[in-house]
Amino acid sequence: MRTKKKFIHVNQHVIRANKKHGTNDPVITIKQGSKNTYCHAVEIKGPSKVIYGGNDKPLLACGARVVIETEADVIQVFQFPHETLLQTSTAWTDQDTIQGYDDKQKFEHDMIKVMLEEKGMGLAANQIGITKRFFAIGHSSFDTFKNHAIIWNPQVISFSEEKIIDVEGCLSFKDIFIKVERPKTIEVQYETTQGKTRFAKLDGMESKCFQHELDHLDGITFNKRVSKLRWQMANKG
Repeated sequence: MRTKKKFIHVNQHVIRANKKHGTNDPVITIKQGSKNTYCHAVEIKGPSKVIYGGNDKPLLACGARVVIETEADVIQVFQFPHETLLQTSTAWTDQDTIQGYDDKQKFEHDMIKVMLEEKGMGLAANQIGITKRFFAIGHSSFDTFKNHAIIWNPQVISFSEEKIIDVEGCLSFKDIFIKVERPKTIEVQYETTQGKTRFAKLDGMESKCFQHELDHLDGITFNKRVSKLRWQMANKG
């Protein structure tokens, strides 16, 4: 999440490079002061305006002539190795708030919307720049989380000894998929947006997704769960 004035633009150089090399690097830049962040999608949570600077002078030092200017909060999915992806998140408490939101339910709606637009099954808080322990999860094939939801302060109570190796992707690593070994079944505890404590037993893909997102909250990205050689092979595409 960000406040203060931001300038959002599309990088034509990256678009051309993606087309030429068959890559899928982020083409959207969000500039705030001297800091740039890059993403594939961004949701603006308030007033904004589109500005065209004309042919005489670019609006930004990078050469952008058309930008979206806003002081509103934005939700964006950060790409590896953004700093928040490498940080350990702290527990959510009743005293915590989310900037730009008066209630958790509205934020839950918006975060899930971003996850679905990105075609994800899970989205952790630090992937959108918030180092607190919660993530969005949900898919029609799931049992416990068939209906999409944010779960708060999630934890694994027990793991099965049986392991599975399955392919995983990640919204912070576009178009990279790799086989990761994880416990097949887990028992978990979490809090709902309404503040209720829940327990569940998860299996298969639902278990894998929960563990993947929980890793994010501990600053662990899925490339850390495989050998260096396997990661290099996957990253070459």
